[in-house]
Amino acid sequence: MSPARAVVAAACLLSVALVAGCSDSSPAGPPTPSASASAGVGGQSLAQARQQLASCGGVTNASVKVNQTLSGFNTHRRIWFEATTERTSPDEQRDLVEYLLSLGWSINDVHADEGVSVRLHTSPQVVVGSLLDSSWPDVQYRSAPESFMSVVVVNRPSLEQELGAWPGPRPRAFLGAARGTAQLHDEFANAVLSLKHGLV
Repeated sequence: MSPARAVVAAACLLSVALVAGCSDSSPAGPPTPSASASAGVGGQSLAQARQQLASCGGVTNASVKVNQTLSGFNTHRRIWFEATTERTSPDEQRDLVEYLLSLGWSINDVHADEGVSVRLHTSPQVVVGSLLDSSWPDVQYRSAPESFMSVVVVNRPSLEQELGAWPGPRPRAFLGAARGTAQLHDEFANAVLSLKHGLV
C-alpha cells in the first residue's frame, strides 16, 4: 500500500472510531414514580392540595406530606395526612376522613403506589379505621394501643375501587357539615319551597 493510501485508510478508521465513541448503546432506565405521574391529566398538584387543605373546615393543625421508603432500587411513596378535629359525631368524622382520602387521591404529581394514610386526632380518640369499615374495603388500622388508634392506611387498590382511576378529581371544599346536617338543610329548603308555592 502506498503511503498516501495508508494515510487515507488511517483517517477513515479514526472517523469510524470517533462516531462509535459518541453513541450510547445503554438502554434508558425506567422513569421514576414521580416522573411517570399524570400531572396535568386531572386532579391537582401537591401544592394545590396543601392550599385546599388549609381551607378545610372543622380541623386544626392539618398537614400533608409524602413519605418515601426505599426497597432495593425501588422508591415507594405514600401520601400522609395529619389533622385534629373537635367534632365528635361519627358521621362528621367519617366525612372528614373520606374527604382527606379523596384529596390525597387527587394529587397528580406524586405517584403514591402505597396509597394514602390519615392520622386524625379526636377527643376522645376514636379508632379512625373503624369509621370506614362499613364502606371501604381492606383498610388497615389497629385498635390498640391508643397511639395507633388515630391512623388508617388505605392501599392503592382500595382507593381505585372507591374513588376511580388516579388521579381523582379535585374534591369539593369540606365545610364540616355532616350527612345528617346536610339532609336537614335539604329538608328545610324543600319545606320553604313548598310553602312558597302553596303546596302545604
